[in-house]
Amino acid sequence: MRSSPLPTGSAVLDGLLGSYPPGVLTMLYGPAGAGKSTCAFLAVLQVLSENSKAVYIDTERNFSPERLAELAGYAFREKQFSEVLSRILLMQPADLDAQCSSVASAAALARSARIGLIVVDTIGAHYRRARPSGAKDANALLRGQLDVLSAVAKETETMVLLTNQVFQRVEYGGVGIIGGAMLGQRCKCQVELQKDGRGRRAVLRRHPERQGDVSYDIAAEGIVAKRE
Repeated sequence: MRSSPLPTGSAVLDGLLGSYPPGVLTMLYGPAGAGKSTCAFLAVLQVLSENSKAVYIDTERNFSPERLAELAGYAFREKQFSEVLSRILLMQPADLDAQCSSVASAAALARSARIGLIVVDTIGAHYRRARPSGAKDANALLRGQLDVLSAVAKETETMVLLTNQVFQRVEYGGVGIIGGAMLGQRCKCQVELQKDGRGRRAVLRRHPERQGDVSYDIAAEGIVAKRE
């Protein structure tokens, strides 16, 4: 198990979370543009600063070296940043079956190499596409991935960070997460990233020790305190 929490890479989020807790799955969820991938990139940079490697499972092909470079404060073509990129193991599965293989590979790497972080961005995208043609099979595949990732989080020093999409729940108001109870039960740390006409807000929905919420903005340097 990771001996210490992982800083988020953002002072405003660290104030809310007190860093990402070790040994559990952490899920950040919210609409497009809320900052999920930015949070994931910041976590990657934190792990790389510890001289570990990161596995990044990019299910929506949104991985942006340019944005990562901006967050890192490097010019994209600098040799130093090329060395940073070499310590990120990027996987881009094309469907839910391939995502299962990527998760299994990431778990094997975490058990055999110095991997400090596994990111799945987003965990629910392929599941959402696969479910209409076979809910039972899609549920089993997603459940299997979560079991593998939960075991890795508990047994090794690898931090596991999941991002997820949301959908509008008209009948109840608010939003639901893709994967519903399967993800809700397994992710012991959950942060909802909200985005509307009033701005952005991070709400701590589940945490072993904390609660609260905070307003934030997205800037070149990452997730920052809301600017009036």
